[in-house]
Amino acid sequence: MIYIHESHHVIGGHMEAFLESCKTEWKPLIEADGSARLLWFWLWAHGTGPGYRAASIIQVEDWNAWGELVDRYQRKGSDLHDWYEGAWKHRRKVESKVTTPVEWSPIPEPPAAGQVAEHPSSIYLHDVAYPYSGGVEKYIETLGKHYYPFLGPDRLLSMELCLRLAPGAGEPHEVTLVQKINDADAFGRLLTHGEAAHVGADEARATNWMEVGLTVRDQWLSQVFRTVPWSPLH
Repeated sequence: MIYIHESHHVIGGHMEAFLESCKTEWKPLIEADGSARLLWFWLWAHGTGPGYRAASIIQVEDWNAWGELVDRYQRKGSDLHDWYEGAWKHRRKVESKVTTPVEWSPIPEPPAAGQVAEHPSSIYLHDVAYPYSGGVEKYIETLGKHYYPFLGPDRLLSMELCLRLAPGAGEPHEVTLVQKINDADAFGRLLTHGEAAHVGADEARATNWMEVGLTVRDQWLSQVFRTVPWSPLH
């Protein structure tokens, strides 16, 4: 699988119109032939970053399907090209990344094709980690051994997807963690009191990731997102 990760910079005051266009036009066009599916569509949670930002992840079945999607975006007269050009009346910038899952990443199962999703919003922790130069493989291995096993539906966070950039798609020393927040109250305590406020029995027995992580990276970027009601996964 290939995952297209996009950050949408929306013009102030245009967010509702942009979301409606994505829901009723863009999503059906992306999914028209069944080779690509929208998985998540998020908004930045208020107070956690810049305003008028959205983010999305599209799952594409293989590189041929990705090439066909690119052609539809760029070929004048195609339906997706027309939408893309028209979206600039709402969107000032889009940052796209072509990514692939790390070897131990869960692979999300999208809802059935054509299913219309309307869900209560869920909150996600979206981490972008920056491994030391030349250390991407070591970071992925260490993350899979010392962090991923201690996540799950009954824990504070669940790992839904872990991605690395494809060669030629940007900065190679970057890994993205898509994590669902299962307990908003506990996450609030984490924000107000720090990591020490959320150390359960399993975490106490586990190697401390915040310490082990420093052996493979020292910087990361955390973002808090909430799903829109029509996001296929929530």
